[in-house]
Amino acid sequence: MSVKEAARYLAVPPSTLYRRIWERRVPFVRLGRSVRFDRRDLDALIESNKVQASDDQFDIDFSKES
Repeated sequence: MSVKEAARYLAVPPSTLYRRIWERRVPFVRLGRSVRFDRRDLDALIESNKVQASDDQFDIDFSKES
């Protein structure tokens, strides 16, 4: 897929995707001057950056009053 399509798929602006390409933070294929992405690589990128929810972040003790 193209940069525009991949940016839409990842829900980021194309400029962000170009920056990540330049920083080599996203896998891509260069065909001459064109840059293309494999959907499986993008899915793996999404999975590797997934943040799991933590149950303890919502443990607020409302019994104590100020």
